[in-house]
Amino acid sequence: MTTPLTPAGATPPVAPPGARFDPVTGAELSAGAGAGGERRQSYALQPGEPVASFNLVTSLMPLASGTAPQTYRWALGLGVLIPVVAGALGFLAFAFVAAAVVVPAVYVVYLYDVNQWEDQPVPVVLGAIGAAAALAVGFTFLWHAGILGGNLSPVAYDGNGAGGIRWSSLLVLVVLVPLVSELLKQIGPLVLASRPAFDDMIDGLTFGVAAGAAYAAAETIVVNRGLFSSFGHVDSPDAGFWVSLILSAAVVKPIVYGAATGIAVASYSGLGAGYDGFRPAYFRGLVEALAANVVFQAGLFFASRLEGTTGAVVGLVWGALVAAALVVRLRYLLHFAVLEAALEASVTGAEGRDAAHGTAYCAACEMPLLHGAGFCVACGTSVRAASKVTRARNRLDDTAPEALAEPVRPTLKATPAGVAPQDGKTTALVVAAVAATIVVAGVVGQAAAAAASDGDQPATPPVVLQTQTDTGPQTDPAPEPAPVPGPTPDASQAPSPTASPSTSSSITQALGSIQPALLGQDGGIGTTDGPAPGGGIGASDTVDLGGGYGFQLPAGYEVETQEDGFAVVYGDGGYFFVALTPPPADLQTMVTDNLTGLQALGIQDLQVSDPETVDVPSSAVVQCAFLGFQGVLASQQGGTLPIEGFSYYFLTQDGTGATAFALYQQGITEDDPYVAGVGTMLNSLVSSF
Repeated sequence: MTTPLTPAGATPPVAPPGARFDPVTGAELSAGAGAGGERRQSYALQPGEPVASFNLVTSLMPLASGTAPQTYRWALGLGVLIPVVAGALGFLAFAFVAAAVVVPAVYVVYLYDVNQWEDQPVPVVLGAIGAAAALAVGFTFLWHAGILGGNLSPVAYDGNGAGGIRWSSLLVLVVLVPLVSELLKQIGPLVLASRPAFDDMIDGLTFGVAAGAAYAAAETIVVNRGLFSSFGHVDSPDAGFWVSLILSAAVVKPIVYGAATGIAVASYSGLGAGYDGFRPAYFRGLVEALAANVVFQAGLFFASRLEGTTGAVVGLVWGALVAAALVVRLRYLLHFAVLEAALEASVTGAEGRDAAHGTAYCAACEMPLLHGAGFCVACGTSVRAASKVTRARNRLDDTAPEALAEPVRPTLKATPAGVAPQDGKTTALVVAAVAATIVVAGVVGQAAAAAASDGDQPATPPVVLQTQTDTGPQTDPAPEPAPVPGPTPDASQAPSPTASPSTSSSITQALGSIQPALLGQDGGIGTTDGPAPGGGIGASDTVDLGGGYGFQLPAGYEVETQEDGFAVVYGDGGYFFVALTPPPADLQTMVTDNLTGLQALGIQDLQVSDPETVDVPSSAVVQCAFLGFQGVLASQQGGTLPIEGFSYYFLTQDGTGATAFALYQQGITEDDPYVAGVGTMLNSLVSSF
């Protein structure tokens, strides 16, 4: 019954009595399986697992047979734990770089372990990993810093509330990015799959997963590049928010990208010997991959419309569901492809690919294989699920070894007779190598962030307050400023209905009503419609806040949101907010309300300078103070973006408060056009008091 006793050139092997699986077709023969029934409870590439199973290792690493799956589970688990802990502790640059390389690091070790590159490591690594990473860097810079560059600086707010959508961003992030990215990921794997040494379906799957994981890693690093220039650590991180983003970068994204590309490239390779090429099966797999990427990105896009941690967690869950569906689909594809290829070979009388010869053993259960068998009769594992080293050894017909001309020096490592040979694997070594790679990558990222960060507090506002004449809203010449703190508004006296604007009751409430989706999603409602009837300010290039208050709108700026007592303007890559507080207002409450509103916008690790008072050349202003702030905005799609800004707080003679603040990406200079635009808006606002 064992292979050495089966003569070469014999008829196809017949399952011995008591066998559970047919050695040629892999069909299940056990009682209750039913003649002609589909084999669904035993995965052809790994025994003991149903086909419909979300097992990452045996799905994405089908050649990891024997004890190897447990090794890679440990490596993957420890690899994910490292960036999660770093992120929870606030080392964001370390966490995101480490998260990006988790799956690629594990996969490179896997390729080496199973000798998937057929002793040609350079072409395989460059073709499956290097090409995908390089293409990812180029294309991600194109859409992230180029096509959506203006929309990403620093964040997109829209006038439609939390669920508002800017269709240009939707088309780029949900259509252009996933479709083009999927095509780019496949370039290297398709070239490799066209070579005779790598034309097996499992080869195509392996290279597709490797390319997808590498592409995801490069994309993650590029969209989070802001962390490596000025912002790499937070003191009090929102663990739920950051861990959700890190898990998405470490696990979900590389699995979705890798599994989708693996499906397409495996379909290109086809069932039997030789690759099928661009046939209907490939285009069907390509459509599945493209659809999966679009669905994944669409879910992230709409999940990011939710507030803060909620949006991050929903995006993570959505991505996990898409990843699970892809993994199950991939398992079904491989399982039935292996069985169909074996069935076709049995019908034509041809020997299956990698059929056993001579002394051959199952890579999973280590039982002997019948001569010419394509499956183990004991566990049902396909011979194609073994590493290339094991498959090459099992194909060798060693039933009649040649007589040795001279004695061979004995070795203590010889395989005893009757014992299945095993590939050398050391779990601790593999896990340690993966963990060390991830840690080193994280340290490099954190070191880059530390070297670039100057550690300064939020910058002093670059705008100089001065009343304007001959432009924008017109006022009488400014008299001598009232002494600070000046007169205090009488809280018992109601404001005049003609002199007091209809103001927003709370800047927190106003900002909460336009809580952004995260990065890369913005919208505009065009320019203001002009002054409200009876207002004291108005022109085609001004923003009316009501009650005579308003400010000049510079050329090229757009009004994102406008209502009585509140407005948001976008231009030159930054935002300008103004909110009025009805009398009696006080600076302390205005400052607190403003900082609470900034947190409502989703700014993480908000750092604020001490408020400072300032004299304003207008007797209409009783008190004025300013402060600077900085923080970071983040999402699964847009990455992380360090931002900063400054706020001015004005208290007028009639007790009305006005809060005006700017929000922009860190690194802006005083000669930037945005600074001039904010100066125009801020000074024209003061002139309207």
